[in-house]
Formats: sequence, C-alpha cells, structure tokens
Amino acid sequence: MQIVPLSREHPVGNFVSSHDVLTRWLRTNALFNNERGYSRTFVGLVESGTIVGYYALSVASIERSAWGLREHGAPKTIPLILLARWAVSVTHQGRGFGKILLE
Repeated sequence: MQIVPLSREHPVGNFVSSHDVLTRWLRTNALFNNERGYSRTFVGLVESGTIVGYYALSVASIERSAWGLREHGAPKTIPLILLARWAVSVTHQGRGFGKILLE
C-alpha cells in the first residue's frame, strides 16, 4: 500500500466505510478542507489505485493549565496534531490496513 496526500485524481466516490459519516466526509469535505488548510488528508492506495483507507490530520492546541502544568516562562498553550478522521473501506477491513495507515 502506498500512502499519499489526497488529490482530485483519487477515486473518493468509490470509497465506502462502515460508518456513513466517514464515507461522506471523504467524499464531500476532505478536498475542501485540504485546499483551505483546515486539515490534511492522506489516502492509502493499493496497486489498482483503489483507496483502501484514509486519515486526516489537523492542528489543535490545549491550555497548559488544563493539564495542571505551571512552568514559569513556558507557553500558555501546547500545540497538538489531531487525528481528525481515520477509516478503512468495508472491503479491506480486518486485514491490517488501518494499522499500516498510522505507522
């Protein structure tokens, strides 16, 4: 499997997850969010070009005080990378593709 950034050339219309909200998000929101910098979506492709899964990353932050951290001179917020979405197609589930996507 090859993991690449999502592009308009990828056949997102053929992807079906066991969770409708994850299927719809890839088909209708992923490219929009990529183009505007809201998130970055990466797809796992097999040799035929079929999308077997995807994940989307977004930036986030948390207030240092929420974790009880009180270091003098340290930033008030801690930057994070958020795993916003993660899905494997129904025809490829149970074969380790989800794990491979996150390695």
